Amino acid sequence: MADTESTPLLNQREEPSSFESLRKRLLTRETLILLLLGLILVFLVLNVILFIVQTDEPKLPSGISDVPNHYQLRVSSRFAINFRWDYVLEAAPPLDLTSLPNRENKKQVKDYLLELNEKYSSSDKIASNNNNLTNFEDPDTPEFAELVSRSNKLWSPAYYEAREYREDENGLVSLVASTIASEESNFFSLTPSVIISFTRAKKLEATNIQSCQYKITWTSPVSDGLIKRKCPRAGEWRYRTISIVKGTSEWGMEFFDANEDLHYAVATRPSYHWNSLQKRIVLSYPDAPFPPILPAIYTAYYDYHTNRKNAKDLRLQEKENQ
Repeated sequence: MADTESTPLLNQREEPSSFESLRKRLLTRETLILLLLGLILVFLVLNVILFIVQTDEPKLPSGISDVPNHYQLRVSSRFAINFRWDYVLEAAPPLDLTSLPNRENKKQVKDYLLELNEKYSSSDKIASNNNNLTNFEDPDTPEFAELVSRSNKLWSPAYYEAREYREDENGLVSLVASTIASEESNFFSLTPSVIISFTRAKKLEATNIQSCQYKITWTSPVSDGLIKRKCPRAGEWRYRTISIVKGTSEWGMEFFDANEDLHYAVATRPSYHWNSLQKRIVLSYPDAPFPPILPAIYTAYYDYHTNRKNAKDLRLQEKENQ
C-alpha cells in the first residue's frame, strides 16, 4: 500500500502578517486620539456651561470698602464647602484705641484683645453706635459685611468676594461688592499667590490705599506669609513687601512691617465656645498700609490651605493604615 502523507489533526497557528500587526497598532492609536479628543470636548462644554452660569449671575453694584479698623470675624457655618468657609464681619465690642496697651508691647496687646474676644464671643448681639452696621436680613444683628466664596469661578480658583451692607437715607438696606480676591493660576504650587483688588479702585484718588492692588504670598505651605502692594497710579509699578505675617489661624496672627518691628494689625485666636463659630477680634491700626479687610481675606485663604492640607494628610494616613 502506497504511503500517504498524514494530515495534521490541528491546524498550526499562523503568525500574523506585518500588515495585520501594523493595522492593530494604528487602531489602538486612533482609539487613544479619539478618547483624548472626547475629553477635550467635555472640558470645553463644561467651560461654556460655567461661563453661561457666571455671566447670568446678577452682579452687585460696586462700592468703596467701609470695613472699620476694629471688628469681629467668624465663619458663617460649621462646615467648609470645597475646603472653604464663608465669613461674616461683625461689630466688635467697644474699644478705645487709647485704652490699649502700648503698641510696642505686642504680647500685651494680643492678650488684651484675646481676653476681650473671649468675654464677648458667646454673646449673640453687640451694641454699636454705627448706623451702617445693619444686617440685610436681620436688623438686630451687628453684621456689616460678608466674605463669600464663589466656587463656580473656573478661571479664578478660590475666588472670594466681599459684600458690604449699605443703608440709604430712606432706611433701605442693600449689598455692594467692595473687594475681590482670587488665586493666581499656578499648577506647580500648592499655595499660589492671592491677588486682591477693590472694585472702585479706578474712581478713587491715587493716594487712597484702596486704589492699589495687593498680593498675598506664602513663605512655605500653610506657614507665614507676605502682603505685597503695587499702586501704578501712585508710581508703585511693582509689588513690594509692606507686611510680614506671623502666626497661625488657630493661635492668632500678627501683621508686622517689612522689618518686623511695628505692629500693623492683629487677629486673635478664635474662640471655640460652642456657639461662637470661631469668632475672633481683628484690629488694624490706622497707619496700616493696607485696608482693614486684608486680615480677614488673609485668614480665609490661610484656613482654605490648612483644610486642604489636613484632608490630604488624612487620606495618606488612611492609605498607610490599609
